[in-house]
Amino acid sequence: MAAHALRVVGAAGVFDVEQRLAVAIALNGSMLSVIDGQLSTSSRTSASFGSMRDEPIRVLPDESVSATVLDRAAAEYGRELSASLLEAMKSAR
Repeated sequence: MAAHALRVVGAAGVFDVEQRLAVAIALNGSMLSVIDGQLSTSSRTSASFGSMRDEPIRVLPDESVSATVLDRAAAEYGRELSASLLEAMKSAR
């Protein structure tokens, strides 16, 4: 979903192609579920259900890129942001 959101921003042409952008991601909600392992298999290494969180989990930007680069590499940035968000969720437990 993060990659899709980045592609939508790129396709909308909201930013000048050479403008530098720094992307952050956050998850806000009172019910969070994390499953660690592969969903394609029946076994998991761990699961957490119903964790109550008052504060959002955030991953702040660690670099900036041009809007053109972000648009072209949306899938890669989306994967990195999602992986960082999952790590932040695990740390917040």
